[in-house]
Parts: sequence; C-alpha cells; structure tokens
Amino acid sequence: MHLLDAPLSDLFLVTFNHSMTGMAIVDADGAVLSHNAALTGMLGYRDDALAHMNFSELVHRHDRSSVLAAWRRLWARDGTSLQIRAMLVRRDHTLAWVRLSLAIAREPLAGKEVAVLQIQDDTGLKLATEQLANLSVPLGDEAPGHALQA
Repeated sequence: MHLLDAPLSDLFLVTFNHSMTGMAIVDADGAVLSHNAALTGMLGYRDDALAHMNFSELVHRHDRSSVLAAWRRLWARDGTSLQIRAMLVRRDHTLAWVRLSLAIAREPLAGKEVAVLQIQDDTGLKLATEQLANLSVPLGDEAPGHALQA
C-alpha cells in the first residue's frame, strides 16, 4: 500500500503526533482538546495539566488582549486562519516568543467547530536578533566599500 492510500485521519495523526511544531486542537472558547508532545516540551506542562487549560492562560498578559481580539474576530467568521506573534508563559514562568497559526475547521467535529493551532517557538531567533542589535558598533573606516586613503 502506498502511503497516500492510507486514510487521511491516519496521516493527520502521524503528522500531529510527530511534528516538531507544537500543535493543539482547540475550540472557540480556547479549550485545549488535544495537543502533541512538541507543545508539552515547548511549554513544560505535563499532558494532564495542558489538557485542562484554556489557551488564553498561556498567553502573556501584555499580548493577551491583542491575541484574544484576533481570535474572536476569526471565530466570528472573519476568515478561516490567522498568524500572529505573541509571548507565551512557560510552566517555569520564562517567556517563549512564538508564532501562532490558527486554522479553523468549519466542519463540526463531534458537534463543535474546532481549530488546529500550530505554535512555532521563535525564542532563539528573538534572543539572537536582540544580541546582534546590541553589538552594533560603528565601523568607521573599516566599513565595506570605504576607500582607503594614503
């Protein structure tokens, strides 16, 4: 049997369970209905703790209002997907700078609309960018393209 002959539900489960990107199935209220190991690893919560959380609890207070406003607009039929950058709070209270991608499946699953939430941890990129900005040193005569004078 060819891999693509497998049922789509099986292919989705393999993708969901083995993705390096944090993933969750959420409802319109933000309840985490299912999540993958990458998400628990990224945020440091145990499976059972994350399963009883609301996504909004993970969003840092500085970003919560903007993330929830975008979330509500999307669920109110203003499109089917969104991507937004935000800070999440890990279990150890450190911050994770992430890119959130939410895609709503408008076909009800078990009687309710759900969405696939993908969370890409960009913390390393954010910290490296800040370090580079702090290293900005005037190059003066050593700047590329500067003509040397005798």
